[in-house]
Amino acid sequence: MNQIMITRLIIETTRQCQLMCNHCLRGDSEKLTMSRGHMEQLLENVEFIDNVTFTGGEPFLNPECIEDFISICRLGSIEVNSFFIATNGIVHETDTDLSRRGLAAVCGLYSLCADNEVTQIRISNTPWHGENTSQENLLSAFSFTHWEGADWIPASIIAEGRGAGIHGSSRTVDNNINWDYPDEVDVYLNCEGKVCWNCDLSYETQRLCGLHLDGAVHMLDQINDARLEECA
Repeated sequence: MNQIMITRLIIETTRQCQLMCNHCLRGDSEKLTMSRGHMEQLLENVEFIDNVTFTGGEPFLNPECIEDFISICRLGSIEVNSFFIATNGIVHETDTDLSRRGLAAVCGLYSLCADNEVTQIRISNTPWHGENTSQENLLSAFSFTHWEGADWIPASIIAEGRGAGIHGSSRTVDNNINWDYPDEVDVYLNCEGKVCWNCDLSYETQRLCGLHLDGAVHMLDQINDARLEECA
C-alpha cells in the first residue's frame, strides 16, 4: 500500500453539543465521542494531511480527541499543514479545566502544523444560537480566531438533520467521490468509525452511506493512486 496524502481530513470529535439549533444539519446530539483507535486505523498509512478539521457536535467538549490526533501524527511522522476548528465557543466562556485543556490542544495543533497560513478557529455566533457567544471568549486570544455572525437565510441551510425541517431550506449534498478531482476529496471520519466523502451530512445519513474503516482505508489507497496518476 502506498503512503497516502489526504487533502482535507475532517474528524467528528464528538456528537455531544450544548445547543439544539433549529438549523443544525447533524440532528439531535448523541453520547458518542471519537475513538483513538478509529483515527489510528485510518491514518496508519498516511504520510501527509494538507488540512485537518475538527467538528462535531461541539469539538471542545472532547479536547482529548485533538490531543490523541497530535500524538498519532507525531508517533507516525505524519506531516500536517494546517487546521480548522468549528465551535460554538461556549466551553471557552469561562476559565474551566475543560477550557484550559482545549486551549492547550490548540497550541499543540499550531506547533504540529508545518504551514499555518490558512489555520482558523471559527466561532459560530448567529441568531440561530439564541444567546450569542460573548466577544470576551478566551479563544479570541488567538489571532486566527474568527467570528461568524451572518444571518443565514433558509435557502442557504443544508436540508439535513433539523435543517431539513426548515421551510425554504433547499441545499442538498451527496456522498459520492468525484474521481475527476481526486486531489480534492474530503475524508470525513465519524464517531462510529465510518468514513464519508462529504462533511455536510446528518448522523442519520452517515449511518446509511458511511463506509466502514476497513473499506475506507482501501478506498483511500485507490484515491491516492488516482491522484498520483493525475499528477503524472
